[in-house]
Amino acid sequence: MKICRPLCYGSLLAFLTGLGGCKDRTEIQVYRVAKEEAPSAPISGDPLESQSAPITWKVPSGWRTVPPSSMRYASFAVSGEDGESADISVSMLPGEGGDDLGNVNRWRSQIGLQDVGAAELDSLIVPLKSQGPNILMVDMTGGKARVLAGWSRVGGRTWFFKMTAPEGLAGQEKPRFESFLESIQFNP
Repeated sequence: MKICRPLCYGSLLAFLTGLGGCKDRTEIQVYRVAKEEAPSAPISGDPLESQSAPITWKVPSGWRTVPPSSMRYASFAVSGEDGESADISVSMLPGEGGDDLGNVNRWRSQIGLQDVGAAELDSLIVPLKSQGPNILMVDMTGGKARVLAGWSRVGGRTWFFKMTAPEGLAGQEKPRFESFLESIQFNP
């Protein structure tokens, strides 16, 4: 028994020493991938001026073109009374771009509204006729703002058009937003 005890302690000590030398080799690795450049779309004037762009439109009067962020294809801004402003975005995702219910509920949460179920979704969606396929649109008002959003799946892409603004300004700009959506021509 006396021989076993030092041998056991020695083995345990060797094991623990080996364990102490082991380090977690899990490291966070960061990769940078070059962003695919979106072809520039005409942002004013006749939507037929560039058939090579995947999408064209007519910009409503009063909308200012602003530099788009990395997730946007195009951006616009509108100034209202008392310093209010509206943000208008055009985004494109390859493929389906998520399901309609998930997208609508994401926009609802952005303005403080509760999610809706599939049964309620159809009553919120209004189809608009564009220069090509229909664009589906929703108009939602929450405690934080009002969102007007449209989307269309064309040529393996999903295009999203969204205005976020205070309720009054969004109401004033709604006819121009609808006119903008109706002017869109897809060139897949």
